Amino acid sequence: HLSSWNAHFTIIPEHKRYITYYRIARHYKLGLSYVFDKLNYSSVIITEDDLDIASDFFEYFSATRSLLDTDKTLYCISAWNDNGKDYLIDKKQPELLYRSDFFSGLGWMMTR
Repeated sequence: HLSSWNAHFTIIPEHKRYITYYRIARHYKLGLSYVFDKLNYSSVIITEDDLDIASDFFEYFSATRSLLDTDKTLYCISAWNDNGKDYLIDKKQPELLYRSDFFSGLGWMMTR
């Protein structure tokens, strides 16, 4: 088993202070490579380990999965909205999806 801690990667001296970010990125690379290359899945849902999963979490991703195939400009579908405050969302349109250039990484789905 290869982990982000024992996987070899080179860091230029000016980036030594970013070692934690390199390890996190390596961790994601190893996990995504396993899911896509070894298990041959076409999509993956990634969550933070302390995320509370809503009852409609998987239904939401199931309903939006096809968007990743039809719109190649989408990087991922997120189940988290940092701006989801009452005064910023339209409660009369619960089916409304927001497109953002901000990556929210608490619970998201991506394709190969």
